[in-house]
Amino acid sequence: MKIRLGPFSGMAPRVSPRLLSDNQSQAANNVQFYKGTLRPINTSLNVAATLKGGTVKSLHLFASQYWFNWLDVVNVVRGPIENDTSERTYWTGDTADGGKPKMGYSPYSIGSAPYPSAYYRLGVPVPAAAPSLALGGGGGCAEENKASRAYLYTYVSAIGEEGPPSPPTVISGVCPGQTVNITGMSAGPAGPYNIAYKRIYRSVTGSNNDYDYLMVDEIPVANDTYADSITDANLSTVSLVSTNWSPPPHGLTGLKELSNGMMAGFVGKDIHICEPYMPHAWPHTQTVSYNVVAIGAFGTTMVALTEGTPYIAQGTDPTALSLERMAFEQSCVSARGVVTAGDSGIIYPSPDGLVFIGVGGARVITEDIMRREEWQTYKPESIHGYFHDGQYIGFYDTGTTTGGFIFDPRTNDFCLFDTYATAGHVDVKTDALYLVVSGQLVKWKGGNSKTTGTWKSKTFETGWTNFSVCRVEAATYSSLILKLYVDSVLKLTKTVTSNAPFRLPSGYKGRVAEIEITTTDETHWVEVANSIEELS
Repeated sequence: MKIRLGPFSGMAPRVSPRLLSDNQSQAANNVQFYKGTLRPINTSLNVAATLKGGTVKSLHLFASQYWFNWLDVVNVVRGPIENDTSERTYWTGDTADGGKPKMGYSPYSIGSAPYPSAYYRLGVPVPAAAPSLALGGGGGCAEENKASRAYLYTYVSAIGEEGPPSPPTVISGVCPGQTVNITGMSAGPAGPYNIAYKRIYRSVTGSNNDYDYLMVDEIPVANDTYADSITDANLSTVSLVSTNWSPPPHGLTGLKELSNGMMAGFVGKDIHICEPYMPHAWPHTQTVSYNVVAIGAFGTTMVALTEGTPYIAQGTDPTALSLERMAFEQSCVSARGVVTAGDSGIIYPSPDGLVFIGVGGARVITEDIMRREEWQTYKPESIHGYFHDGQYIGFYDTGTTTGGFIFDPRTNDFCLFDTYATAGHVDVKTDALYLVVSGQLVKWKGGNSKTTGTWKSKTFETGWTNFSVCRVEAATYSSLILKLYVDSVLKLTKTVTSNAPFRLPSGYKGRVAEIEITTTDETHWVEVANSIEELS
């Protein structure tokens, strides 16, 4: 009789050890599977960075060299801004300044570490006061030539973001070319806004129709007076477009980039979406039946993950997005565990396992390897995850145990590893995963040495037999230990130094055999047999 292990594969906790397939494992720790071989995970590489004191929970690489980090659970999006050279970046969840949504850019936010060193509130508020108007010089026309005008004004940031307009004020009896004196315009808003200008608009027809307003001038925000003597013929053609815009609501969280320059966030059951390519303007809202936990996105699809069923919408225009409730009852239990799995879909932790929603529908993708009972041992509400190299890299904290796991949705391989991270960031540019481990920034698997991996086979029911010989084929033999268990009793601990066959202990017979490998070496296969002739 012969047992051959290889190609190797991961754990399936829902299956009895005796019913596992021959290459599945009871335990797989600090290992990965490479073309069927068993390969220990590389150690991590320390990266120089100044992190905030305390437990860092959120991480973002800004401008390829500055590590933004927070002690809060923060969602970060790089802004979809045309010709942006300052890397405008937006985030929610930062509890500073009352938790208001924020933005930063270079060099403003990278003055000194830890970063971000400064921020502005996201959005441009509406001016509180309507302008006051009075007729000035240049009057004296015939009554039939007099007209009515409406004036209003907006705030504009130093980077050109325009907010919603003030209430309008109407003045009558204006002659052509007559000056209108504008006073009483509010000063810039209090708080860390980046407001630099006011834009003054007037109606060209005298009505209050939103589309009738054309820009008169742009003035410094500190100025509260203006004399308008521009004739209708010389008025600009720049029209007011921000009538229905508004800053993001207080408490907005879960910021997520969508397609076509859109971003989305939520407050309770309300999902808010910004104007395309205008991250400061948030006029669009949709409401679902459950509190939203997180927003996922892939391709042109948005998924609202809730405390109940998910909702899904497709499109590139916020006015045309229509959320539809899915007939799939799997809630999201951890916002930090939601990842985008390329263009095909998203993955998130539910009470029953990891869920995939995407091309082909929705399903619990871990159900073949673990039931709800096994999944719950990892406390799924504690999981935060990252999608890297086609795998879901997750971290869990049960309150008594911390650790990590790797799930490969392509092969269903599931393995554990010893490292626990409090935060992470996938850098798409360099295809690298960075983690915060014990307060230190590290590059996942960036080291040159190997961790010590452990893999334990299924229980092989062999009948009453005594295996007599073993052979291990590996790439190297620097540290490779094989253990043989028979009827749950350890019969052999062997340091393997070559691929030469070696004898197993005799003097017993057993019905069940298990093989465990502890190694820093890539292992190709293992064979145990009753005779040397049976070996490959």
